[in-house]
Amino acid sequence: GRYPALNRARRQEREAFFSRPTVIDFGDPGFPHRLNPLEPAAWLSTAEQAEAFAASIERMLGGKLSEMRALHLLLVALASVLIDTGGATVADMAELAMLPTDSLQEFLRRAERTRAEGRLGVPVRPDLARLYMGRFFAQTSGRERREQCASTLRALAILLSDPVASRFLSSPTGNVDLRATMDEGRPLLVSLPPDNLHTQAGISSLLLSRISALAMRRSSEDAAAGRVPQVHLTIDEFQRCFTKEMAADLAVLRNKAVSVVLAHQSSQQPGFEGLEGRTMLESVRDNCSTHIVMRTGHRDADELAGPIFQPRGLMEKLRREEVSFSSSEQFSASEQFSESQTVGRSHASGSSWSETDSRTRTRAEGSSVTVGRQTTETEAASTTKSRG
Repeated sequence: GRYPALNRARRQEREAFFSRPTVIDFGDPGFPHRLNPLEPAAWLSTAEQAEAFAASIERMLGGKLSEMRALHLLLVALASVLIDTGGATVADMAELAMLPTDSLQEFLRRAERTRAEGRLGVPVRPDLARLYMGRFFAQTSGRERREQCASTLRALAILLSDPVASRFLSSPTGNVDLRATMDEGRPLLVSLPPDNLHTQAGISSLLLSRISALAMRRSSEDAAAGRVPQVHLTIDEFQRCFTKEMAADLAVLRNKAVSVVLAHQSSQQPGFEGLEGRTMLESVRDNCSTHIVMRTGHRDADELAGPIFQPRGLMEKLRREEVSFSSSEQFSASEQFSESQTVGRSHASGSSWSETDSRTRTRAEGSSVTVGRQTTETEAASTTKSRG
């Protein structure tokens, strides 16, 4: 190229960046990567981990708002207890939910002793999750408990029924360090399991929720000063793992040195229907750094071009000034000639007769010349005031 030194530096930087990627290919049955969303982490609190896990599970489930609230409380409570205990996996959550009352009470007492002895490594305190588990959930009958955790078991079954996803979440100790990947600026490439949309939504939601929780821990001042690496998060077919709450988080993530690139086919895809789907799409358009639409039809083109080409800010009324100039010259000349002759004779002698001879000749000559010129000049001026 024209600048070989510059091109060489860019090539070396690109080669250094892609020489240490982490590739998680769920299409390969022998992939070695493991992730435990319930593993205690020193850089995240129990509540943050439990909320991130609950958000990923909720994405895979439908249901009414009242049902989702009850599900959210149960998920957070189960996850909090298992995170504080340590050594538990996602599969243990189903067993904990279905324990008999005596066994559940004993487990909660043992977890409380472990916490009190300070062997957790992370300071925790009794909160709503443990109170809910010990004083409400553990006191319910078996039938009531089965009804309460039916949605939870269904969500866990979606995650654990796929052999690849179950293997990914089976180890008590994970080897996918998302925090180190973000802090060191290393690329992470994830290829989700093919042909299983539920598993794709579950795994992508788990990863996205953990990345979002880690990014929220960043200081906005450090991000603005460039003291933390910039993270570029690219998600294809993002509607499978996004909720309107996650879309709203984009407004905060962009202040944490996280730029999000979201791609999909069109706005008529499943996932964008209904009020919640349209609200999520609008939030994505307003807050993500790059929005890619693969198949842009008339509707998408009109909606995407609007924010770019429509005027924004305060517009004053357009002022127009018009000045006209007109001049005209006219010349006229006319000549007229007229000649007339009349001869009359009359005789009377017993009988009368008369004779009249009349001749008239008229000639008219005229000419007219008009020279006109008209000039119109229009000046238009407008003033635009914009507020960013």
